[in-house]
Amino acid sequence: MSAGSKKNTPIKATKLSVDEISTVTQSGTLKLSENLEIGGDGLILSDLLSGSTSKKIISLDSGNLVISTYSDGIRSDHEIILDTNNNISEILNSLNESAMNLEILSLDVSTSGTTGTTAPGDGNARIDGSLSVGTTIGHPSDPDLITLADGSVTFTGTTVIPTADINGGAIDSTTIGATTPAVGTFTELTVNDALIIAAGATITGDTANQITLAITGVSGQTANLLTIKQSSGTDKLVVDSSGVTTAVSLVATTADINGGSIDGVTIGTDSACTSLVATSLVATTADINSGTVDATIGATTPAAGTFTTLTANTSLTCAKSLILTPSVITSASIDDGTPTDLDESISIFYFDLNSTSAMYGIFAAGTTGQMINIFYDNHEPSGSLRIDFGIGKLRTGSGESRYLTFNITGQSASLMYISSTIDKWCVTNTGATVS
Repeated sequence: MSAGSKKNTPIKATKLSVDEISTVTQSGTLKLSENLEIGGDGLILSDLLSGSTSKKIISLDSGNLVISTYSDGIRSDHEIILDTNNNISEILNSLNESAMNLEILSLDVSTSGTTGTTAPGDGNARIDGSLSVGTTIGHPSDPDLITLADGSVTFTGTTVIPTADINGGAIDSTTIGATTPAVGTFTELTVNDALIIAAGATITGDTANQITLAITGVSGQTANLLTIKQSSGTDKLVVDSSGVTTAVSLVATTADINGGSIDGVTIGTDSACTSLVATSLVATTADINSGTVDATIGATTPAAGTFTTLTANTSLTCAKSLILTPSVITSASIDDGTPTDLDESISIFYFDLNSTSAMYGIFAAGTTGQMINIFYDNHEPSGSLRIDFGIGKLRTGSGESRYLTFNITGQSASLMYISSTIDKWCVTNTGATVS
């Protein structure tokens, strides 16, 4: 085409061959009914109106469609290409081999049968099929770093991730392990509504000063704090909002019960109890083999009682008669230097001796109010019994003596120990000799 051709006149031809065009000033539309064949570097688009030396070149390289930008004969950026497999790829610049930067306003990869679907808006992508990434996604200086504009990732629909290592952030409104549960390790697990455990739960404390299991109710709690049920729904263990615990059955190795009541329960069925403290106890039948009973015995219905030692701190009342069985002593020491140590815890002594020799015994100090009754019987025509109470420990009237001597069968003596003022055995009645 020459410079003198008419402007804006369409060129119609079956085939247009141009060897060289140095200057084009005509504007308009080039319409071809067949192919446009361009040799050399390809189709060159230059921004001549702005005076820029930058050129956009569309060319073929080994069967690939290449779009590149050159400035002053040097490729100034990386451009995308469409390769022979219809894949978007790139040709690296030999001067600057950095990664390709692909910018797409919106991406819509839909299945062939998709109809009537609104295309994604600007900045969005929709992929109906699967997305496979065969390389590392991350920052060039730190491949492990993926930075998103708002710090969040939103998945809609069904998303399958074979393996994920999440070291920060939060997982909200998502069921974890819904189809195939697996092991999970948590520093702290907070459940806002309900915690359902299908199998067993093991709670192990990691520090000595840490509560292993703590259940805290809310303000104004009305529901139970703890409920354990059978699969049928029957309650087995319940702790209500006020702390009252109800158990179907309880086996306690050690129990300290400070209040309440025990109804219809056998205590000590398999093995006897060693200690039982009760504020009030009504027992139809009781066999008490040790310990102490600090109460009135036989208050409503008196019955027979056998005691090793009976101590009355105030008075001893007998409705009919009092039968006292003395402790019988059939021997004593015949050596004045080593008298027999008599047990003053016994209140009644009966000396039934059969000896013509003198016999000797000794009492240690007694306790305030203690009463002792002594009876003497000797089957021999002679012989005697002398009891040593200690120097100045025997008192009859206002005098102080030491010995009480029995030498006649049938003699007796009654004594009381007073320690608050005089600390002596006081003779209240005696047929024996005091010396």
